[in-house]
Amino acid sequence: MSQATVEGDVVRALEAGDPSLAVTSALRSYGPELVSYLRSVLGDPDGAVETYAQVCENAWKGISLYRREGSFRGWLYGIAYRAAQDYRRDGFRRRVRRLETGEISALVAQARSSLRPDRQHERAAQMEDVLAQLGRGTVDGPSARSPRHVVERGCPRAGRR
Repeated sequence: MSQATVEGDVVRALEAGDPSLAVTSALRSYGPELVSYLRSVLGDPDGAVETYAQVCENAWKGISLYRREGSFRGWLYGIAYRAAQDYRRDGFRRRVRRLETGEISALVAQARSSLRPDRQHERAAQMEDVLAQLGRGTVDGPSARSPRHVVERGCPRAGRR
């Protein structure tokens, strides 16, 4: 679709009082062009897509501020430029290295392997054995004494023997 056609559709939608149609039609037409622009400005394909999402949001929120002094395409490029500058200035993005998908997958796999369900089953079985021995009174040692054992054998602190 040519720029004149898109601009005409935007103007007609705005004159008809339907700003959402104006923004939607413009973003559908200019979207790939804006993403390419953001990619060249930022040098980061993921950042370009993230910034484009911000451009879309800002265009939706700011459609009431569009004064029709220039083309809608130019207005969107202005929003894209400011969003790219905001993206660059964001301190979090400057300080933190982005994790690649493979790195995230490796971290998730490592976390899952440390939880190993087969080991959890073994631990649960060991705990059941210990509890069963405690119930029968076969486990010796001060840490294995239940309140019943303390009462039967006497508690030196309470003065019973």
